[in-house]
This record gives sequence, C-alpha cells and structure tokens, in this order.
Amino acid sequence: MALRALATETGEDRFSEVQAILRKPADQAEAYVAMVQENEIRADLSFFERARIAIKALESGVFESEKQALQTLFSAASYSRRSKIKSFIRVVEALDGTLRFPASLTERTGLHIARNMLSDQTLVERLHKALLAKRPDSPEMEQAVVQSVLDQPAPTAPAPLPETDDAGIPAKTPPRLDLPDVQIKVSAGKVVLTGEKVDSGFDERLKRWLATQA
Repeated sequence: MALRALATETGEDRFSEVQAILRKPADQAEAYVAMVQENEIRADLSFFERARIAIKALESGVFESEKQALQTLFSAASYSRRSKIKSFIRVVEALDGTLRFPASLTERTGLHIARNMLSDQTLVERLHKALLAKRPDSPEMEQAVVQSVLDQPAPTAPAPLPETDDAGIPAKTPPRLDLPDVQIKVSAGKVVLTGEKVDSGFDERLKRWLATQA
C-alpha cells in the first residue's frame, strides 16, 4: 500500500514493483507456525496472545487437540513455558472480549487467575462484573481492577437447605444426637429416645414436660 501511494504521488517507476519472497506453507499448521515464529521475532508476544493463537488454530480445525496445538506452535519453547500457555488458554476462554488490554495481563496475574479458577467458581463472574463496572481506560487501571478482585476472599457458599417433603418436613434424617444417658434420634414426624434412663418414670416426666410446651 505504501509503494502504491508513492507510485501515485511521484509517478516514478521504481515504486511500481516490490521485491518479495513468496512463502507457500504446505498446510495451515505450517502457516500458523510461521506466523508465530515471525511474531515472536518482531515482538515479544504475551502469554495471553500465545494462548489466543492456539485457541483460534483449534477453532479453525488446524489441530485436533490442545496438546497438538501447543506442541506444534511452540515446539521451540520449554515444557514449562508451554504449560504456562496452556494455563492461559483457560484465562483467554474466560476473559477474552472482557479485558480491554489483554496483552498487558502479566504472566504472574494470568497464572494466578488460572489457578484460582479451579477452586473459586465465582472468580470469573466477579472479574466480569468488576471490569464492566469500572471500564478501565488504561492497562494499569485494568490490572488494578483485576488485582482488586483477586485480593478479595472467595465468598463462602451458603449451607444447602434441607430437602423437604410436600408437607415441608425434612425428608432426610438428621444426624443422631447422643447424650450421656439418653440417645435422641429425630426423623420426619418422629422422635426416638433410647437409653438406660428411658423408663416408666422418664415417660411420665416427658409427658408432663410436653404438656407445658403446648
């Protein structure tokens, strides 16, 4: 495009042609490898960008598996480096399109996100909400928003409510409660008391006590 503009502007024949080396990859996989190698030479790709390339190659059907994509595209990288790119694939899948400056996501922060995603099922949702609410307009601000979410403790999941039948009575038998002299077992609509102290005298005292609870 630059040469065409110069040719139009100057009218000089020397801008009408360009010397070039035409490379014709044998297949798409080789084309992707060549692209990665060229980009790595021209600029140090971020882990997010490397992972995104692997995802796009998989989506295009260039490779049959994630492992094949990583081993082929980044064959010159160490096992540790490929492992980090693999971790970033999860981050790209979760945050691509939400992060406005994904190439600025540091290796440390990205790996932190990938690791915490395994134990905190709410992390991705909280990151989405924070990023959409703040709408950071610089890489530094975006990093600060992401870090603020990572610094928050994961919310504690509320205890599940007991299952009940149609009458609202707990369907599951609560755990047995053992007291020193009397054992109490509660189930739906029934209380069972057992033990050496459960005799006729205990029965009469229990009845009198129940009468006072009416």
